[in-house]
Parts: sequence; C-alpha cells; structure tokens
Amino acid sequence: MESTQSSPRYLQTRLARTSPSLAKRLDPGARTATTGSGSSITDTSFPGSSQINADKPFLNIDTDVFLLIINYLDIRDVIALCRTCRDLSQKCLAHSVWVSVVMTNVTSKKLPWPSYAWPLFEVSAATLERLCFRAVQMKTKWDAERLRQDFKLSRCIQRPWNSITWMAMLRSRWLIVQLDKRRLELWDIERPFTSSPVSYFDGLDAMVDGHKFSQTFDESWPMVLATRAHKTYHIRIVLPQMGVPATQAPQFDLLKTIAGCSGVLDVGGDLALFSRSTSDDGAIAQCQHSATTTILRSEREEPKLDHAVSAKVTTNVVVVVRRTAIEFYSLDAIHCALKSCLQSAVCGVRLAGGWFTFSKSEVFGLRGFRSQSVSNTFSILVEEQEREVFNWMIPDSHLDLARFHAFDEATGVCAVALGSGRIWIADPFYETELNNEDGPLKEIEFPWAGEAGHRSISQEVLLPPMATKIYRWFPGKNNPQAFGSAKWFVNEVLHIPGPATVLLIGTPHPGFRSDNSFEIIDIGGRLLCMERDDGMAAYFIKLLHEAIKLEDVVEFLKGGRFLVELPGKKVAVDDFSLNEYGSWRQRREKGPDGGICMW
Repeated sequence: MESTQSSPRYLQTRLARTSPSLAKRLDPGARTATTGSGSSITDTSFPGSSQINADKPFLNIDTDVFLLIINYLDIRDVIALCRTCRDLSQKCLAHSVWVSVVMTNVTSKKLPWPSYAWPLFEVSAATLERLCFRAVQMKTKWDAERLRQDFKLSRCIQRPWNSITWMAMLRSRWLIVQLDKRRLELWDIERPFTSSPVSYFDGLDAMVDGHKFSQTFDESWPMVLATRAHKTYHIRIVLPQMGVPATQAPQFDLLKTIAGCSGVLDVGGDLALFSRSTSDDGAIAQCQHSATTTILRSEREEPKLDHAVSAKVTTNVVVVVRRTAIEFYSLDAIHCALKSCLQSAVCGVRLAGGWFTFSKSEVFGLRGFRSQSVSNTFSILVEEQEREVFNWMIPDSHLDLARFHAFDEATGVCAVALGSGRIWIADPFYETELNNEDGPLKEIEFPWAGEAGHRSISQEVLLPPMATKIYRWFPGKNNPQAFGSAKWFVNEVLHIPGPATVLLIGTPHPGFRSDNSFEIIDIGGRLLCMERDDGMAAYFIKLLHEAIKLEDVVEFLKGGRFLVELPGKKVAVDDFSLNEYGSWRQRREKGPDGGICMW
C-alpha cells in the first residue's frame, strides 16, 4: 500500500503549492483552483490522472524535471519518495539524484564531507546516500541537543594483550591495525561481528612511525608506511566505499620497499619527506624511484634536536615546520639536488620566532569542525565547536590504557585501541548491547619504571637530595623495555632517537636552589636536564652544552645555582605521549598529594 504522504498524488499536490507552473507542465490536464489567500492549488484528482502507466504523468517525467523536483526536497523526503512505489524507487537510485541531494543538503550548508568522496560524480550512489544521510543526521542531532546521553558502543575487536602498535581508519569503514610491530590487519567495520580480519599482511619489519594515504578516483587505495627500521613500504589495496558490498576480500599489494628513511611526513608525486634517515635527523627529501636523499636545512640546528614537527609538499615549495621555526624550500632546487646525487643540503628561507609542539591530544578531521578525544573519565568524546556531541563510556576504564585513536570527522565513527588488546568502535548511528564473553577485564600489567613493591618518592622512604644509584630507587627507570623508562621518555615524548640512561635524580631540597624534582639523562654522550614542577605538572627540558659533564652539574647545584642557568637548548615535549603515560601512572603510583612521582 502506498504511503499517503509520499505517494505521487501527495508529492504532486505539494509541488503545486510551491510551483504551480511546474505542476501544470507535469500534468496539463490538472485543474487549478485559487485559495482565499490568492495561492493556486492544482487539482490532481482530475479524472484520468490516476490511471495506470500513461495516465500517470508524474512517473513519466524527464530526468531533468525530476532532478528539479528533488532540489525542493530534503533527504527525508527523498527517502520517503524511494519507499512510495517501485517506479519512483528506481528513479531515486539514479546517480544524478544523489549528487543533487548532496549538493542541496550537505555542500550548500557546509557540513563536513569526507575528502575521499570527491568529486561527487566519481562516487557511487549507494555511498552518496549513506554519507549524506549521516551528515544530515549528525547535524540534526546536534541542533536538537539530544546529545547529553551516553551512547552505547557498537563493536569490540579483541586482539592479544599489549599487541597493538599502530592504527588508522580509511573511508569511514576500514580499520588497519598493526600487531606486534609487524603484522597489518584489515577490519571491515560494516561487517557483522567477526573475530578475524578480512585480510592481513606480514611483510613489515618494525613499528609504523608515519603514514600517508593517497586519494584516488577508483577503489584502489595507495598508502605509504614508514617504520622505525628506516624502511618505507608502498602498498596498494582495493577498498570499497561505505555502502558498497565487497565482492571479494581485499588484499594488500606490496608495490616496492625503499630503505634509508623513517617518519614519513608527506608525499607528493615521486617526492617523499621524512623526519629522519639512517645518518641524519631533520627534514629529509627522498626520491621514491631512485631512493636518493637530500637534507633540507636552512640553518644548522643542534644535531640531536634537528627534528621536523611537520612538512607539506605544495605546487612550488616545500614547507617544513621545526621546533622553533617554519622553513620554505624551492621544489625545483630539491629535485635538482636529488638528480645530482651529491647528498648536499638544500637551503631554504627560515622564519624564526615561534615554538611548535608535536601533536595534540584531540584527533581532528580534515575539515577541523569535529574532534575526538579520550577524556579523563575514559570516555570517547566527539566535540564540535568546543561542545560535546557524542559520549561513549569505555567498559573497565579504570583497568585499561588508551594507546591509539582513529576518527572519521564526517561520519563520526571513532575507534580506540587499548593496552588490553581491545579495540572499541563507537558509531553514532549503530548501538549494540555488547557482552564480554571472556568475563570482566583483569587489570593489565606493563613493565614500567615505577614497579609496585619498590621504593619511590611516593612511599615512606624518601629520595635523598641527589642520588646516582638509580636502580635502588627506580629499578625500571633504565630498563629500555619498560613503559615510562628513560629511553621511552626520550624517544616518545622528546622525539630524540637512540639510547637513554638516567645518571642523576634529585628532589626539592633547602640546600639547593631547586624547587622541583629533576633528572640528568645521558643520550649518546650528551646530557639532558629535565625538571618537573609537580604542582603545575609542567616540564622544563634542556639539552645541555656538549662540554658539560655530570660532575659539572653536581658542582653547579652545590654552588647554589639554578638548573635553568646551565647553558643549552630548550627541548619541545609531545604532550599526547606524556599525558597517555601520566594517566596510567596516576592509577598505579600516587604520591602523598595524589600526583605522579616523576614524569
């Protein structure tokens, strides 16, 4: 039975109210009456207008006219039109119809739209319908302020404990997960509950430390993955878009492997930008055909601090963001240096005076309208314009640790990988009563610097003003495998590669001019001074001058001078990694004031 409000007769009557002339063109035999207000209404009940086929002019209109009608309807009216009858449903399946719907309901209203779904004529009608519906519904729920409630999570993927080392989301549907620094797994979020991935790839040799996904007009998805073993993998995989069924399991296709660099920042054509190479740090440009490299350096930085925060390949220039400056390099000069194979540095223009950090705790989409984060109460938040949009509480949050986030801004789909191996999928439009078949989660254990049962400043025996016997007070501090060790702090929080060993630890003492706890760390023959303000949870970190030795630091403090007076260069901190560790440490080891002990 046809719906009264979405039948051809109803739609023709509605059209007559908004555009009588167009309605008369569609049904010349319809009679037109004038209401008391002067508006004309077309009488669609004229004898003969309800007859089958040829007597139903609305079902025989041209495509252009049908699209003109669609422009007057919102997406809910279009969906109702699809459910009216088989003929109208077939008309609404046309690709041009959904292009028009997206233009009317999404792009004209500047709603977030995924970058992979451009241009519209290259995207399937099924994908346009799904994405358009989600975009409009996200806006509707936001405007209705029905977002204060806690939503139910839609799915949980269980992987081995502490095995997830990297994660990313593609096309609002596909989740790529790296396990144990080697295997890549591909999960289809749209599939029903499954315990195994749709595909996997075992060819990686180390943890992914940078990635770049390219946009294509077909279903193939080229990706560039860089690992900490200074290898770059060019991989292609065919991934159907949202709403399109996969005819066969997608397979990872390894195109080529290039050695020499890690930490990919951007890729443009045959040129790739990296943060490190096997011999240099900073910004490295590498040709992805010949594997030749050149260093981008406008002014000699401190070698251990010459790390690029970000980089971008544009039409004519390459932009590099460092810790304290932004640099611009000529693209032609870079290509000339790569062709000469002389390994010479390319000079650029340097704009100094700023101070840039590595990352933010929030994960923003490409448009920057919505962000996703894990709050202190361990819930997944999606925010828009600094206001909460969606909120999902993570089960057993007091026992787990958030490691990686993935977020699709346009659809609102989130994924959070935890230390327990769980991956929680949060979808604003699909909620599920999830039951943990393995029972409640046991508190996960990490090898970490402040192991329970050992002395620390949070226990009865306090640290002396200065101590060099690190193992006595913090037995895991110099364990390179410990979560929160000196090596972890230097590599992950400061982005300085190589080994690290704590040589000296100290606490506030009236005899020294230091109100903060501090540590002196050896990083390959250079000393790093780290002070922490326990009250403000702020850090002051400096790479000391190469001539300064540990004995000099001790004599400096005994002489009543401040650590900040030591010559050196300030070091930037990655707040995301630091906050991740801090949230975990606060649960495991609390001092008398409830704060974490060291970093």
